[in-house]
Amino acid sequence: DVVFITTPISTHYEMIKFCIDKNISFFVEKPAFSTIDQSNSIRECLFDYKAKSMVGYMMRYVSTFKKGKELISNNVIGNIRHFEGTMYISQLFKPGKGWRYNPEISGGGVVIHQTCHILDLINWYFGYPNKIGAVTNKWFSSNVEDHAHINFNYNNNLSGWVDSTWSKYNKRMLTTKIHCEGEYGSISIDDDCVKLFLTNDNGEYKKGWTKLSKIDLGNGVDIDFGAPYYSIQNRDFIESIQKNDHNKKNEIHDIGESIRLQKIIDCIYSSAQSNGELRKVGLNEK
Repeated sequence: DVVFITTPISTHYEMIKFCIDKNISFFVEKPAFSTIDQSNSIRECLFDYKAKSMVGYMMRYVSTFKKGKELISNNVIGNIRHFEGTMYISQLFKPGKGWRYNPEISGGGVVIHQTCHILDLINWYFGYPNKIGAVTNKWFSSNVEDHAHINFNYNNNLSGWVDSTWSKYNKRMLTTKIHCEGEYGSISIDDDCVKLFLTNDNGEYKKGWTKLSKIDLGNGVDIDFGAPYYSIQNRDFIESIQKNDHNKKNEIHDIGESIRLQKIIDCIYSSAQSNGELRKVGLNEK
């Protein structure tokens, strides 16, 4: 009825293609692909695919980041002018060993394996950028990047940046933060809370500061697979198959979105190889 693909990235392509050829619904852990050629090949196979797919970008199901999406979609702070994103953890402070640090197998370093999470949130919040420029650094690794700073430009005058590394001191747990400035205030979102600042009252939200913690937002589940958002992600995927629920489209990151995300990742690596030269992404979807 459904296939869950939770194997190393180098094995994803053949299994994804098998599921598409057999018209079987599948869930694949992120990132779906290691190269742009793989994603382009899968794109050509999707025309007759009628089943459901999902890629494991579980941060869409973290209660704070889900609330941030709601506030931005409801235009609570008006048109967004600028955003800043960071994603840090204390993970690598010497050369890493294994397939993850071999770009021919893994596809790259911190960008494709860690930063992809916040890239997905940025796409979910703001749509797809027009141009990208990026700089990457190898601090401890020889063959893959340990740090990336990425600039985003959009056709509607929105701009922003993301800074990400797995070699940040004093970050025992992965910490993710997105801050955005708009016409009527600002929104700051991290793993623990949402902070909203408004210059005037807007519906249920009053002028000044509103803070919503993950406890306030709630995210309880019947069965907890490591964290509530994994359980909710799995539940939504199964229900989308059982009920053929198209209303979940706005939350579920399907294989088509991963094809577009891979294009952004490819532009990041291309720009970094050219010392940050802007690259046109070529995605106009909202």
